[in-house]
Amino acid sequence: MRVVTNRGFIRKRAMIGRICTPLGFLALFGGLGYTWLGFGSAQETSTIVVSYAALIAGYVLISIGKNNWLRFSLHPRPDEALAINLKSLDVKTILFNYIPTLPVDHLVYTPNGLVVIETRSFVSDIAVRGDRWSRRGAAAALQFFSEGALGNPTKEALRGAEQVKAWLAERLGGAADAVPVAAMVVMTHPRARIHVEEPTIPVVHARDTRPEVRKLASGPRLPNDVARRVETLLLDESRPFGEPVNAGEAVDRKPPRRRRKAAGAR
Repeated sequence: MRVVTNRGFIRKRAMIGRICTPLGFLALFGGLGYTWLGFGSAQETSTIVVSYAALIAGYVLISIGKNNWLRFSLHPRPDEALAINLKSLDVKTILFNYIPTLPVDHLVYTPNGLVVIETRSFVSDIAVRGDRWSRRGAAAALQFFSEGALGNPTKEALRGAEQVKAWLAERLGGAADAVPVAAMVVMTHPRARIHVEEPTIPVVHARDTRPEVRKLASGPRLPNDVARRVETLLLDESRPFGEPVNAGEAVDRKPPRRRRKAAGAR
């Protein structure tokens, strides 16, 4: 399998995560310190305004920073988890990650059609019934603050599939009708816990992505001319942001840590 990844986007988002998170905590503690250290009277309107402004700014910055940090700074990132678990697919299969000219973050091209993948890197205990998502357990409220809002990945994946269909129709005209577009949700964190009952679309761990993609793309092969047009279109759209590489090359390898010399060693 080949992979096209917009690495510039990943670096930018990772930097946002590293910058916004400490700035958010600085704003929170700065607002508290402004009052506690006596820079303003607790009864003054200006002090109340400054405190609340710092609280709101801190919360927003932490939310933005945390979301980007979880998705783009921790390894394996969602794009890496997909590349690792889809790498044994046929070389004609191509995974596109974070290409801004495409309607979705993760799109898989196969000679049989397209698969939209909506990813989540949550660790919390999650239940999926049909198209309804919820957190389980007494710590659900705390998990909201640590991981962010759960949202509805099923509806987002289906919305993404419709957007891809519309995008293809604009560029291929009537030929787009021959291209099936499926959708699925992948939990990319290794410790993700999900309980799935009669899902509207497949909801799987990253390790189960490959057989599910094969199943979704198991229909008749696209007509050769349509397959070539779709592949060429996707590669042309993504070329300014990255070139196709083997799946193994799409995963960042951390440099090995140098062993520290023992104290007193000569």
